[in-house]
Amino acid sequence: AAETIGPLLGDPVAAADAVAALRRYSLAAPAGDGLVQVHRLVQAVTRAQLTAAQAAQWRQAAAALTEAAIPTDGEPPSAWPTCAVLLPHARAVLDLTSGGIWQVAESLGYSGSYAAARDLFTRIADAQRNSDDYGPDHSDTLAARASIAYWTGKAGDAAAARDQYAALLPVRERVLGPEHPGTLRTRNQLASWTGEAGDAAAARDQLAALLPVRERVLGPEHPGTLTTRANLAYWTGKAGDAAAARDQYAALLPVRERVLGPEHPGTLRTRNQLASWTGEAGDAAAARDQLAALLPVRERVLGPEHPDALRTRANLAYWTGKAGRGRT
Repeated sequence: AAETIGPLLGDPVAAADAVAALRRYSLAAPAGDGLVQVHRLVQAVTRAQLTAAQAAQWRQAAAALTEAAIPTDGEPPSAWPTCAVLLPHARAVLDLTSGGIWQVAESLGYSGSYAAARDLFTRIADAQRNSDDYGPDHSDTLAARASIAYWTGKAGDAAAARDQYAALLPVRERVLGPEHPGTLRTRNQLASWTGEAGDAAAARDQLAALLPVRERVLGPEHPGTLTTRANLAYWTGKAGDAAAARDQYAALLPVRERVLGPEHPGTLRTRNQLASWTGEAGDAAAARDQLAALLPVRERVLGPEHPDALRTRANLAYWTGKAGRGRT
């Protein structure tokens, strides 16, 4: 397989000639942006004519090409379109323990397809748990379990996410150690989903205990530390102190802008929360104005139908109404 496609990959003219030859026989069609579409029936007939050895070679080549094309980080919005295009190919040719399939799964979640991310990470964790190269206590298996819990919560089941993190934490403490970054991430998520499941005060207290540990182990400006600061601010507000939440978010925002960038999803979440808690602390008009400035940025960066963009639209509507009736 490599000797067949190798010359084409290095020669755009040869590749175009090959596609043109396929098109003359209706075996391929252009799909835009340099892509080529092949009908499934043509694919099936072609595969049926291969020997087992040839099929294995082509599968290996397809897997290598797909893996190389997948972005190394599935979180940034710039990676989502590529991962979406490659998703069916990754499912078809990549092993569930590959790095590429992991990034595709993360991209699904970060782009708003929470249930799809949960389901794919469940398959990844099952494959790792049953693999001789991984096993149930392998760090990658534990990371996949953490991802299942997170996307379970984002898909709407906060209590299940809390319980999954609660079950995972002692395993990570035993396997990785109590101050390993993975263990600290699990503590952070357990606290947050404890709050989402209904106990804001417990979430606040768990995060208040975790923050100095993360600052000492990771540093005060590590993204993980900043996440814990953001979560502590949120659950401080939910536990009844809106002014403290507002002030904590106000202190966090310039740090996130400097460390992550002004349009990073985490920075935009902080802006959204600062606006909301500004309103909850009594200034509905300021909340409205902050959200009105934020909405077009979130729509441009994330897309107008991303859950976070829709959340900002809902918050803007809410505080617009509150501002019309005076102070909250």
